[in-house]
Amino acid sequence: MSKRRVAIALTVFLLAGYSAQGNYGAYMGYTEEGEYFFADGVKLHYTEQGEGEAIILLHGYGMNIDITWRQPGAIAALSEHFRVIALDMRGHGHSAKPYAEDRYGEEMVHDVVRLMDHLGIERAHIGGNSLGALVGIKMLELHPVRMISLAACGMGYVRYEGAAKEAAQNLIKSLETGGGFEPLIRYLQPPDAPIGWMELSAGDAIVRMWNDEQALLEMTRAMPRLEPDAAVLAATKVPVLSVIAGGDPLIANVDALGALVPRHEKVVVDGANHFNLIGSGPTIPALLDFFQKSSLEELPPMA
Repeated sequence: MSKRRVAIALTVFLLAGYSAQGNYGAYMGYTEEGEYFFADGVKLHYTEQGEGEAIILLHGYGMNIDITWRQPGAIAALSEHFRVIALDMRGHGHSAKPYAEDRYGEEMVHDVVRLMDHLGIERAHIGGNSLGALVGIKMLELHPVRMISLAACGMGYVRYEGAAKEAAQNLIKSLETGGGFEPLIRYLQPPDAPIGWMELSAGDAIVRMWNDEQALLEMTRAMPRLEPDAAVLAATKVPVLSVIAGGDPLIANVDALGALVPRHEKVVVDGANHFNLIGSGPTIPALLDFFQKSSLEELPPMA
């Protein structure tokens, strides 16, 4: 049996044991179903908890509301002070998964505003992790007047050239040929901690079980459309917090964002990595502190 098949078999065995304990749903990340609305014909899923000023949370690539935000405790902590709305972005979780490249990219940013309109929210804090942070940063360009603040976790200013372009192309090729998500998992590893073959294969198998690979392939093809306009970022008045793991290879992108955005704070979480950032030590307290500080500011009138 190949190493890959051994790893997949081990993953299935472990998941079967988890299921026997009654926790399979939590492990898979679909522990709570909320409400639905239609965003330009695409059925999207969201959850709500708490009262007060709104925070909209956006998860990472191949993840969902529960894996990124609920299980690490972010929704519980933030909802003690805010109205927390978490969105399964199109292509993910309980939301619809279109098989068309033009249904992703900027459409994912517009979905945030469509959700706000659906709920009657004029302005909201935005919290994004990884892919969700990219969507939030693009929102600074497309819909800044709908934002109170932006907390971008695990991601900064990305241009689709060099290493970022190569990583996206490698992932697209892998998904096109049935190779899965291994290139992405490798790309996000800390430089001084390369991933082992069993951990890599098992991680890939789990992400495959969570997702529709064709939908994520189409979404990945549209990723360059999330590249923000640097000149627009340089003029934004929205306060921005970056939270990044000390071992995250994308930390240079956070510094690039900080060099552009006038009102920028950075929190580095030592001992964390790209995958466990939200549930690590100071991350959730930093988010809460930032949102509370930003909510006290007097906002300019909406145009």
